[in-house]
Amino acid sequence: METEIETLQQQIASMQRRLDNAKAFYDLVKEMRKQQRMFFSTHFDCYKKASIALERQVDDKIAHAENILHPQPTQQTLSL
Repeated sequence: METEIETLQQQIASMQRRLDNAKAFYDLVKEMRKQQRMFFSTHFDCYKKASIALERQVDDKIAHAENILHPQPTQQTLSL
């Protein structure tokens, strides 16, 4: 019984981490879009720089997820 409860607690904690990660990504994209809209409406350089920095963060997170979902096979070298 205790083992089942511990297993369920671990599953809940894992699901909470996933939810937290999804929320953090959502917030990041939301802020990126806000900065982009501000730049296109004002053309102020500070908004452009902020949106570019956020775009890099979004791209990095997407690349990280891609590497997890579709890992690249590693090449093994043979010693001769």
